[in-house]
Amino acid sequence: ASGGADGGWPTRKVEGLLKHKVGLLNTWKDRRVTLAGSRLTVVRAGPTAGQSEPAGSVVLEVDVTGCSVQDKPASRQPFGFEVRLANATRLHCAAASAAEREAWSARLKEAASHSAWQASR
Repeated sequence: ASGGADGGWPTRKVEGLLKHKVGLLNTWKDRRVTLAGSRLTVVRAGPTAGQSEPAGSVVLEVDVTGCSVQDKPASRQPFGFEVRLANATRLHCAAASAAEREAWSARLKEAASHSAWQASR
C-alpha cells in the first residue's frame, strides 16, 4: 500500500468476484469488481456468448465517497448487500459467502470514510 498524494490515507487496490443485479428483470450476473481508493469498477466476467459486449468490458465505474453499505436478507441471492452511493443510486451485489460479504462491506465503508476524510482536508 502506498500513501496518498497528500500524505493521507494509503490507497489500496482490492479485486474479487461478485454477483451484480442488472436490468429490469433483476438478473444476477457474475462480475469482476475492483476497488482502488474510492473508485469502484465493475467488469463483465463469465460467459458472454451471443452478447454484444465482450468479456472484460467495463459495466460500471463509480465513486464510493460517502456511500453506505447494508446487508440484505437472503432472497434470490444469499450473502447479498446493497451499496447506496452519495447520489442515492443503489447497487445490489452478492458475495459467495458471509465472510466475503463482510470483507467487501468493510472495504467499501473504509473507502467511503477515507475518501470523505481526504475531501475535507
